[in-house]
Amino acid sequence: MLIRFVYLDEPTLKGYAAQVDGGLIAETKVRLVKKGAGGGNIDLKLAGVKGERGSEDEQLWTMQYPPEAQFQRILAIANDDPETIAWVDVVEPDSNFPSLQVGETIAWECDVDIDQGSRLAARGGGGGCVQQSGVRVGPD
Repeated sequence: MLIRFVYLDEPTLKGYAAQVDGGLIAETKVRLVKKGAGGGNIDLKLAGVKGERGSEDEQLWTMQYPPEAQFQRILAIANDDPETIAWVDVVEPDSNFPSLQVGETIAWECDVDIDQGSRLAARGGGGGCVQQSGVRVGPD
């Protein structure tokens, strides 16, 4: 599923991602260098010949772990091993919410009316749908 975030609490997300991935890797720079060399030496009593050649190929690239990928990683863990992050799928809010503990991560579906003023204030006017912590709210 492709997600377009209207709002995402990135500092909190980074904190969660750092915990589930054993440390946050925001950016990694990789440098790959291939070196090749060759040479030879011929030595005669009165004269000598020496030759060398070499080459070097260097590649640099940067890999990033953007917030969208961090969010997808947390959702994958929630689906594969919900106990790891204390993930609770709320199906019946009236009966599920009273039993929840502080620190549990929850997901539930609900309908939210987003007024026109909020839609206009959202970045790019895209306030029609909000995706956060595995919960999709907004008009279908």
